[in-house]
Parts: sequence; C-alpha cells; structure tokens
Amino acid sequence: MEEIGGNLGMKLIRTSAIFALLLGTVPLVSGCVSVLPKPGNSPIVVPLRAPNVVARAQTQAPFSISVGLPVMPHALAGVEVTALQDDGSIAYVEGVKFASPAPIGIQSIILGTFDKAVAFRASVRTGSTAKADFELALDVNVFEVTMPQRREAGTAKIEATARLIDIATHRPLATRIFTSTVPAPSGDANQPALALELATQNMAVEIMTWAQSTGRAFSETRLQAQ
Repeated sequence: MEEIGGNLGMKLIRTSAIFALLLGTVPLVSGCVSVLPKPGNSPIVVPLRAPNVVARAQTQAPFSISVGLPVMPHALAGVEVTALQDDGSIAYVEGVKFASPAPIGIQSIILGTFDKAVAFRASVRTGSTAKADFELALDVNVFEVTMPQRREAGTAKIEATARLIDIATHRPLATRIFTSTVPAPSGDANQPALALELATQNMAVEIMTWAQSTGRAFSETRLQAQ
C-alpha cells in the first residue's frame, strides 16, 4: 500500500509540474506578442535607372566598353539622398532613399543608357568575364541637392570626372569633367531623388557621345599606324 501511495504521489507531482510549466508558458508567449513594436512609415525608394526611352545613337561604335563602379566620397556613396546646406555642410533628406548605393545606381544609369541607345558593340560592367576594348572610369565628387527655398526650386547636381582607358595598354586616352544640373522642385519627399536621377540620365547621354567619338578617333589612329 505504501508503494502504491508513493507511486500515486510521484504521478501527482509530475502532473502538477507539467501543468505548471504549461501555464507558465502561456503568459510568456502572449506577453511577447503584445509588446511587438508597430511598423513605422517606410521611406520612399527611388531605383536610379536609365529612362524608359533613350534616343538611338546615330551610329554604333565598332568597339566594346566597360563601365567601372564610380569612386565617390563615403558621405555620398550610400542610399541616402544628400542635401547641401547653406554653410557648406551636408545632411540627408528624410523620407526617401535610393534602392541601391549611389555608385551602383549611377553605373546602372550609364550602362542602361548605352544599351538602350545601342551606342557600342557591347557595354558591360568592369570586372565581368566579358573582355572590352575600352574602360570608362569615373570619379563622382558631387551628387547632391540644394533644397527649395520658399517659392524657388532647389537644384540637383552631379559632377563626374570621366577617363577613357585603353584596356590593351592600360593607358588613359582622354579625361573630361561632366556636370549636369536640373531643378529640384518642392513637393513629395521623392522629388530630390528624382531630380538627381534626371541629372544623372542627362549626364549619361553626354558621356556616351564623348566616349563614342574619343574611342573612334583612337581606333582610327591605331589602324593607320599598323
């Protein structure tokens, strides 16, 4: 009898422990759910892409070109939209971001413009397995907006130093500084980013024309020397 009573007592203890464990987990789980933070307002995301329609180049250059990832100051090279302040310092525009870091976005706009214009025999990103005849190297030192003031629109500006390099000899053939500005009107939070996108699209067309003519001139000189 004592053995039966002892077994019964052990079963009651185990059962009580299980119930206590189960009951203890219920408020723990419900408590975690109740304290989850509410989602905030997500920023507007601007992709930085070439325009949907690009005028076709008059003639296609008979060579291929690779476009390097632009070199940029760290403060300009993130996903934030940079605004130039009156004192020369920079701040980031709230409520809007680029879909990718600025160097990747700028490179994508240039490549997309080259492709849609059918400007070269081929255009690729530098570092890809495809071998190109020339490389376009870029240093972007300005990629910013000035914010609108009262009734006056702000300005979006990009400035880049472009170098066309002969891949066979690694020799720079030409260097040119490109600057593009467009108005950045007041309105939705995405306006500064869209203005920077447009300024970069305009610059990409200018770079395309320059790279075509410079590459052609070098190619013709090399053929004559052979």
